[in-house]
Parts: sequence; structure tokens; C-alpha cells
Amino acid sequence: MIGRGRSGTVFLARHLGLDEERAIKRVRRTESGFIQEAALLKRLRHPGIPIIYDLEIDENYYYLIEEYLCGEPLHARIETTGRTHT
Repeated sequence: MIGRGRSGTVFLARHLGLDEERAIKRVRRTESGFIQEAALLKRLRHPGIPIIYDLEIDENYYYLIEEYLCGEPLHARIETTGRTHT
């Protein structure tokens, strides 16, 4: 586990065939709007937003398979540097 938030837990995994790291965000299926959020993220392209590779579903959870971006979480960055207003 590499992170936990209000709506889910994020795990670090390795794609065995491609030998690349992936982040897998696991969210309970009771979270409304998650599939729409995933579809929106899939269309976005920015260096700070991970690429969405896939979405898997089982009886309890959604699993969003994403590009793993190594770095500091946003909330930690805000705590370190403080909030800025523009």
C-alpha cells in the first residue's frame, strides 16, 4: 500500500509482461460517480496526472490501473510549502 484517501486505497504493483510499475487504486463499489471520474481522467493529458490504463471491477471494488508517478503527494506538498493564493 502506498496511499489511502477518503474514497480508496492505492497499491504499487509491477506489470510482469512489461516490467513496469503501476498504481492500482481500489475503491468500494458503493462510491457513486467513480466510473464517470475514471472516464474523465482517461481523457486528460498532463505530466502531473497519471495515464489511466484500465478499469477492473469485482463484486466489491473498482480497480483503476494507472501510471505510477513517483513523487510527493499533493497534501504533503501543501503541508511542507503552505498554501499559496494567486
